[in-house]
Amino acid sequence: MRLLVDENIDKLAVVKLRADGHDVFYALEDSPSALDPSLLHQATRERRTLLTFDRGFNELVVRDEIPAPYGVVLFRLPEEVLGEFRASLVYGIATSQEQWPPGIWTIRVAHRAG
Repeated sequence: MRLLVDENIDKLAVVKLRADGHDVFYALEDSPSALDPSLLHQATRERRTLLTFDRGFNELVVRDEIPAPYGVVLFRLPEEVLGEFRASLVYGIATSQEQWPPGIWTIRVAHRAG
């Protein structure tokens, strides 16, 4: 799978994805501080699914009608989900399908105490 991982995703998720053989461009390493429209255009140009925690990509795809033919997976996880478990969730969801359909997919994990 070809992925563009936004800089707000923990490196541990990137390490897991790469170890599994996925082609991963990690914005934090390869293009730090790149603007969201630039990353979205790059993902399209390179045929990559974009993984992010940044809700701004929803506005780009929906409001500004910037196409996302290879998909954007927007993760919304509670702040309590940290470290290795957060990375494992991102890894597991990202690899659950061979190719995400076009557009934006919001993955929300709700947390209930008790």
